[in-house]
Amino acid sequence: MNIPINKDLEEEYKNEWIKGFTYREMLFVVASVLIIGGVTVLAWWLTETPIDICIYIGLPFGIPTLLLGFKKIQGLTVDAYLKEMFYEWRTRKLTYDADELPEENRVFTMERGSEKKRRKCK
Repeated sequence: MNIPINKDLEEEYKNEWIKGFTYREMLFVVASVLIIGGVTVLAWWLTETPIDICIYIGLPFGIPTLLLGFKKIQGLTVDAYLKEMFYEWRTRKLTYDADELPEENRVFTMERGSEKKRRKCK
């Protein structure tokens, strides 16, 4: 018998609102349904095809919204992940000089035969 302990509390026991969904997930479900409904009505109004075919036309427009609400990348939501990627892109260059010691003044080295090169401490 395997009893899982030390679960991630944020992931395993999330704050539920309706049927196990969080507020954020339900917001994206409602937005997706509204997008699908809007595209369906627009396709029905413009083409006058049967409504069941127009629903199939509207489905691909609602799927990206659902992915934004439910997909997690490295434990982050898609919008938080994109914000982190943008922050990393903005801070990709160093803004300061590290002032490291020059190569000839190093006391310790891993090179063979460097005993002669090493400066002697007084």
